[in-house]
Amino acid sequence: MSDSKAMSCAVLGIDLGSSAARAVIMTPREGRILGDGEAPYPSGVDSVLTDPADPDVARQSPFDYLAAITQAVRAAMAQARTARVMGIGICATGSTPIPVTANMQPIAGQPGMQDRPAAQAWMWKDHSAAAEAEEFAASMARDNPARLAATGGATSSEWFWAKLLKLLRADPEVGAMTAAFVELQDFVPAALCGVDDVAGLVRGVCAAGHKGHWDPTRGGWPDLASLSRLHPELGRAAGPLANPRSHTQAVGRLCNAWAGRLGLEPGIPVAAGLLDAHAGALGAGVAPGMLVRIMGTSSCDIALVEGRAHAIPARGLAGAIDDSVVPGFVGVEAGQAAVGDLFAWAARLLRPGEPTGATIAELSALAAGLAPGESGLVALDWNNGNRSVLMDPALSGLLLGQTLATRPEHVFRAMLEASAFGARRIREQLEAAGVPIRTVMVSGGVITRNALARSILADVLGVPIAVSGASQASARGAAITASVAAGLHPDLGAAQATMVPPPESVAMPDPGRAATYSRLYGHYLTLHDAFGAATAPLGGMMRDLRALRRAATSSSNGANS
Repeated sequence: MSDSKAMSCAVLGIDLGSSAARAVIMTPREGRILGDGEAPYPSGVDSVLTDPADPDVARQSPFDYLAAITQAVRAAMAQARTARVMGIGICATGSTPIPVTANMQPIAGQPGMQDRPAAQAWMWKDHSAAAEAEEFAASMARDNPARLAATGGATSSEWFWAKLLKLLRADPEVGAMTAAFVELQDFVPAALCGVDDVAGLVRGVCAAGHKGHWDPTRGGWPDLASLSRLHPELGRAAGPLANPRSHTQAVGRLCNAWAGRLGLEPGIPVAAGLLDAHAGALGAGVAPGMLVRIMGTSSCDIALVEGRAHAIPARGLAGAIDDSVVPGFVGVEAGQAAVGDLFAWAARLLRPGEPTGATIAELSALAAGLAPGESGLVALDWNNGNRSVLMDPALSGLLLGQTLATRPEHVFRAMLEASAFGARRIREQLEAAGVPIRTVMVSGGVITRNALARSILADVLGVPIAVSGASQASARGAAITASVAAGLHPDLGAAQATMVPPPESVAMPDPGRAATYSRLYGHYLTLHDAFGAATAPLGGMMRDLRALRRAATSSSNGANS
């Protein structure tokens, strides 16, 4: 290392997204990015390990995360040659838990386990635990309904406990080897600090509350006696469940081995991890009265509320958790299970004369020439299930109004509009729960690269949409936590004041288009309630279609084996 006096004080933020790791090195006082790097996960299809027999499976190699971190951080350090990193923060997708051994090694690295699906990281969008989620929710509703209320009266197949229950049932051998089921946001800080015993694992408040049903006002973690009625190994395989730590606090210091891999000094404080969307909200400048929409492959809506979580009716939301985003405030989360994924799916499917399909940019340019309502279509944005407000992964997409004149750009615009309609439904649910929303800030490549998507969102919500000026908002948010954990800022608010840039631009709603969209939104709500409510006349149709698909797939695989 060079003489520290000639070097710039900096912090490192690491963001483990759905397909790549990103790293930013920033100055904590000016919020200036000195270097950034990105590295994709090499395994699987588009970084995802899938199962042809079960489209609900989405896994990743835990070793891909570690390799990508190394590449991304080294690339960032190559640019920031004069930086002296004083703190490290980590954010990650979630719930993305990893089964590990007693010495904190991924089960996937054990002999004979490299290709076992259950031994991999269970990616956030893995929905294979739908039945287990319903069973877990029924158990919670019976034993502790107040705890379940904190996460909207439901749980999700995307979350920690349902996935662990599914693992134990799907692969008992992997389950028996599992000494702890560790969220990605917690696994990486532990690895960087050289933790080699699950007894030393520190979990973060963010995933614990929003994905693990930890609730400090109701006794902390779910009761292990209740969990054992679902599976006798559920409590044991979860691993140590001490009180989680805030991401404003360090969990340890960078060990010698990882310091050498990353090209950093050993002993740097490493903050407790947090979820990538919550970090993105910090990086975008979240504050009370602001709704931040982090729009990537999926979307997460994050808001802050003064008071305590037990006072917020969270039904239809993905959790109202004390201190989960900013200490002293309730962190409220909602979101959509497919946004960027939905647009990418449409682009792959719609092939206007191109053998490899149209790009999102090409379809957006064509769709921009259409007026609201001109397509004659309305869609439901549930191609990956509904995260909020129905919290049902068994739901699926719908397109209504096709004719022989329907063109690819018509369908693509309907998908953009459906995504915006889903956002409006979420906003209405937040406001009904007493969450004040005065401004809307959006962040993420999906929205910042697509002017049409921004315009439609502004028209559908009927309010100005500010676009965050923070490049790499989630990695920036992780860097913000690093600055506090390292003592370079007294709290997250002070860190945000210097490390968050002003909005890049503002998309204004058009009153004429907004009126048409209000009419279309009425049709969206009709479909939403008709297909989404289990008691509605059409409420079981999507679920039955999914059951038929599973049965047919299973039969076909059996015939071909």
